[in-house]
Amino acid sequence: MRFSGYSGVGNLPLAIAERQRNAFLNRILTDVKELKEPPDITLLEVTTPGKGTFIDIITGFDHSIAGFTGLGAIGKKAESVGEEAAGEFIRYYRSGAAVDSHMADQIVLYLSLCSGESSFTTLAITNHLTTNLWAIGLFHDIRYSLEGKLGEKGMIRIKGVGLKAVSESNCLKKGESDERRKDLAGKL
Repeated sequence: MRFSGYSGVGNLPLAIAERQRNAFLNRILTDVKELKEPPDITLLEVTTPGKGTFIDIITGFDHSIAGFTGLGAIGKKAESVGEEAAGEFIRYYRSGAAVDSHMADQIVLYLSLCSGESSFTTLAITNHLTTNLWAIGLFHDIRYSLEGKLGEKGMIRIKGVGLKAVSESNCLKKGESDERRKDLAGKL
């Protein structure tokens, strides 16, 4: 596993970014004993018209990457921002899922364009994921199944149409595209 990231502030003391980073590191190193070395988190001062803080972490595994973020707010302690991002990572890491819930709703579009069946596990089945699958189905004849409940870890299987089929379906005869738009509009 590889870790890197940034803890940053805009128009605030850099010490706040340092507190966020330390809170993240303390939580990770306490809760994830398998880590061989601490993540490399760079402190940043960013130019912005307002004031704010953030911590953004990226992790790399053998076959996937995942990102975790904490955002500051007025009255929110820097330590809470760091611990929030750490909590997101720990939940994902302990789930054993291949991708986080944000990646799941993005990757299904690409898998729908592949030939054959693909499958993956995700940290959580989300409404965004199910909506994306539904929307893709309006344009391509995909088949998919979801195993698991909304908000919980799940398995997604998707049978794509293949790029050749997508290319051929985009070659419409004159007037056909207007009919397709009317048909889709009627379904929405």
